[in-house]
Amino acid sequence: MNILCVKLGTKYRSEMVNNLFRMCIKNVTTPFEFFCYTDDRSGIIPNINIIRYVDNGLDLAVYNKLYLFSEEFDNQIPEGPRVYFDLDLVIINNIDNIVNDNKDELSLIRPSWREEQQYGPPTWHHMFNSSCMTWTSPNTRCLWEHLQRDPEMFMAKYKWGMDSFMFYEHKNAGTNIHYFQPNNFCSYIYGVGLGCFRPIEDTTPIILFNGAPKDKNQCIDAYNTYFKRFYGC
Repeated sequence: MNILCVKLGTKYRSEMVNNLFRMCIKNVTTPFEFFCYTDDRSGIIPNINIIRYVDNGLDLAVYNKLYLFSEEFDNQIPEGPRVYFDLDLVIINNIDNIVNDNKDELSLIRPSWREEQQYGPPTWHHMFNSSCMTWTSPNTRCLWEHLQRDPEMFMAKYKWGMDSFMFYEHKNAGTNIHYFQPNNFCSYIYGVGLGCFRPIEDTTPIILFNGAPKDKNQCIDAYNTYFKRFYGC
């Protein structure tokens, strides 16, 4: 099992990489290796394997996660299933059922808190959330290869980000995408219901501290509070 994360630019602190590693140690019983794709390894503990950043001319904060599907990235980590986590989440209990839910093709979160209706330009609307993903190489390389056909066009068309790109383009790229089982994830800002907030229960394995830019400070404060609550520091 290969567990992956991405830290690029200054959006997230190195401590959040270390925190994710600590959370996986506690809540994943399957043996794994842990990798961070980053442009700055300072502050990251030695137990974590570093994959050095490659400048592909992509939006640093939004599209660079797709590089994880590339052959070039694949060749730097061992064979076997891949599990990816964003850094702005807190794992609060065992997640073996999530990390082992690997269908070879890409699996990701269906954001049940998002209403299934269009808002803004059609390309803003999507029912994908890539805060957690599983796949087995090389079954997702076609997504990276599809993006590379015209990256500037795709980034201009799908300004909402790579989730929107994958939602609209995965079939054109030649792959299927699967959803994790419901009730494994909830959003601190958006709750667990369709378009409404509900208190987060401690039985939900993973809490996502995602949100619009205006929610950034609230999400970071909440992340720190929840991590301290479950991990003591």
